[in-house]
Amino acid sequence: MSTKTIATKIARTALAVVLAMSFVPIAMIANATQQAHAEQAMSTTPITDAYVEPIPDQVYTGVQIKPKPKVMIGGKTLVEGTDYTLEYGRNLGEGTAHVYVNGIGAYSGRKIVTFDIIQAQITSISLSETRYFYDGKRKTPIVTVKSGDKELVNGQDYIVVGMQTQDLSSVGVHTLTVKGTANYAGVLTADFEILEPLEDEDSGIKSPANDDSTPTDPNDPGQVMFRLYNPNSGEHFYTLSTVERDNLISVGWNDEGEGWKAPSKGDAVYRLYNEYGGEHHYTLSTFERDSLVAAGWNDEGIGWYSDTGYSVPLYRVYNPNEFANNHHYTTSEVERDFLLNEGWNNEGISWYGLK
Repeated sequence: MSTKTIATKIARTALAVVLAMSFVPIAMIANATQQAHAEQAMSTTPITDAYVEPIPDQVYTGVQIKPKPKVMIGGKTLVEGTDYTLEYGRNLGEGTAHVYVNGIGAYSGRKIVTFDIIQAQITSISLSETRYFYDGKRKTPIVTVKSGDKELVNGQDYIVVGMQTQDLSSVGVHTLTVKGTANYAGVLTADFEILEPLEDEDSGIKSPANDDSTPTDPNDPGQVMFRLYNPNSGEHFYTLSTVERDNLISVGWNDEGEGWKAPSKGDAVYRLYNEYGGEHHYTLSTFERDSLVAAGWNDEGIGWYSDTGYSVPLYRVYNPNEFANNHHYTTSEVERDFLLNEGWNNEGISWYGLK
């Protein structure tokens, strides 16, 4: 064998030794890494083995619902942030919602928990108007529906059932029905009344409007009804009481003097108060009174009486552009006509005073 051949074999042998030595650490590292992962997996507990406390039905709120259920394994209560984290699905509307429990630390894996989001209930209904005089036109008062303190959206949160098919122009009591939809449930009703048409401009309700009625004595001298005005809210207020009058004047109301004279007996005029709108309302109608009380107004009893002899009409007008303090009562045709020219609605005669 030549010297050159021997040298070539020695070089090849040396190269094989070097290559073998370089691959052994790589194989050992790979095996060590796999072993470490296996040992880690064996040392953690699958979070899927955990008991997650059932989540009761949650009522729709309009915002993402993120409950925090108790998570336990083997009687041990796990700690959020140490043993697991929580993630959530969209969890906004009615239906099945999701909570994702992710193991960390000594726990691994993910457990999916579901719960139900149920519809919220509609809780109140009110109408912008509960009394109209017949004029042959359909009456469609503005309907306000709430769930708790939240005002709902017609067509989105509720619908008015059968409104388009009802006869809402005839004299009588009419009922509007609303039904919750989508994320809201429940059915509520509200009534409004269409009264007989006025016979002429100076005609009002010519029959006792309620059970609290006693014929007015023709010789009754009458009691002064004081009229006051609140320049901050725009409300006019009427009272028999000098004490009430003087108290209101002391807190900034304007004294507008005598409004009219009321009889000591006659048809009762009921006085109501809305503490949310800060306004009073006055009516002969027990139906209107009861409707407002049902809508949350306070019944303040009989404010005064209307003359059963129909001597001096008190005209009632309504401002459709105001949310509150939108009714006004006056004996003056001039004042009434001025307000009508300003866009107020004529609601006829509310009651009668004495001459």
